[in-house]
Amino acid sequence: MIKLSIIVPVYNVAELVQKCVDSLLCQDIPLEEYEVLLINDGSTDKSLQIIENLAHKYLNIKVYSKPNGGQSSARNLGLENALGKYVWFVDSDDFIEPNVLSKVLGKIEKDELDVLCFSFQFSYDDGTEFSSHKFHASENKVCSGNDFQLKVNMPAGPWAAIFSRSFINDNKLRFIEGIVHEDLEYTARAYYLAKRIEFYDIVVYNYYQRLGSTMKSNNFKRAHDLLVVSDALYTFAEENVEKTKPIYQLFQNKVLFAFSQALFYYQKTGTLTLKTFKSKPYYPIRLNSTMTNKEKLKALIMNVSLRLYIKLICRH
Repeated sequence: MIKLSIIVPVYNVAELVQKCVDSLLCQDIPLEEYEVLLINDGSTDKSLQIIENLAHKYLNIKVYSKPNGGQSSARNLGLENALGKYVWFVDSDDFIEPNVLSKVLGKIEKDELDVLCFSFQFSYDDGTEFSSHKFHASENKVCSGNDFQLKVNMPAGPWAAIFSRSFINDNKLRFIEGIVHEDLEYTARAYYLAKRIEFYDIVVYNYYQRLGSTMKSNNFKRAHDLLVVSDALYTFAEENVEKTKPIYQLFQNKVLFAFSQALFYYQKTGTLTLKTFKSKPYYPIRLNSTMTNKEKLKALIMNVSLRLYIKLICRH
C-alpha cells in the first residue's frame, strides 16, 4: 500500500532538483510505501532530463510532463495521479530533513488527522540555516480547523503540512490555476475545513531562499493575482464561515493582507486601475477587534484614500 504521495512541481530548476529529490529518497520507510510525483511544467533547461534519469533509477519516482501552466496546475495534475493515503506538496528548490517520514506518517495515522502541520527552517546559499518553527507549540493537540487557525500562525505554504488525500478530494480542494500566491488562499481554506488538524513541533522542511524564485520576482502579475486571492478568500468566508465567529474576522484580515499586497505591486507596475480596487465588495475595509494596531492603521488609511495609502505605505 502506498502511504504517501509527494508532489513536486518542476520548472527550470536543473541546479536544484537533484538535491530536492535526494532528500526525498533519504528516508526511513521502504520506497514501495511512498511515491514521488515529479511534474515537469514545461521546463526549458535540463530539468526534465535530470528527473527522467532519476525515474529510471528509482521505481517509486514517476514523471509527468505538461505545457507550462504554473505551480498550481502542476500540483493539481499531481493530485489527479496521486495514489497515496496522504499527500505532501514539496517545492523543487527546497528539501526535507533525512529520516522524517516515519515520524510524520506515524503521527498523522495515529491521531487520524485530516492535516498534520509541522516546523520548518530557512536555508540559504551560504549553507546557513535559520529556524522559524515555533508556532505556539503549546497548542500541540488535535483540534478543529476553526480553532487551529486562531491559535497557530502557520505560514501560507502547503509544504508545511501533510494532508489526507480523501480529505482533499472530499472537499474538492484544488489550487486556483494561472496565478501566483495561490498558497494564501489554498491553505486558509484547507485548514478551516479540517475536522482534525494538529501541529507537530518537529523540523521537517527546509525552505530555500534564493533570488529569482517566483516569490521573489517583482512581475506585473502579482498585483492582479493577489486581487484574485483576496476575492477568493472573501467569497469563501461569505459562503462558509459564520459571521459571528472570530474565524470570520481572521478571514477578513487575510483579505486585507492580500488586498494591501496587491496595492503594493500596483504602484510598482501600474497594470491595474484604482477603480478596480475600489469596486471590490470588501472595500472600504471593515475593521475588527482581532486586527493588530498596524492592520487597523493600514485599513483606516486605505478607507480615507487609496492614493494616500500608496504614498505613505507602499513606497517605503
